[in-house]
Amino acid sequence: PLAVSEVAMTQLGQKTGLFSVTCTQNAEADFTKENLQKYQVVMFYTTGDLPIAEADREYFFKEWLPTKGHGFIGFHSATDTYHNDQRY
Repeated sequence: PLAVSEVAMTQLGQKTGLFSVTCTQNAEADFTKENLQKYQVVMFYTTGDLPIAEADREYFFKEWLPTKGHGFIGFHSATDTYHNDQRY
């Protein structure tokens, strides 16, 4: 089942018609350089260190995120994600 934050964002996108949401609970498989090309915004709602390959995280922080038009949203618990990674 989807988390409350996934449901809320999906519904907000549907109601406004301004954006669509793709949810995943498998960061290891889905948070990749190739998949990031499909999106403008990434949202986290988890805590701790997600199982994202270092090369994909490096790309996210150094190339994808600084690109104009890209953004990041962290829901409440996301403030406790990657607390040992200065980039986060």
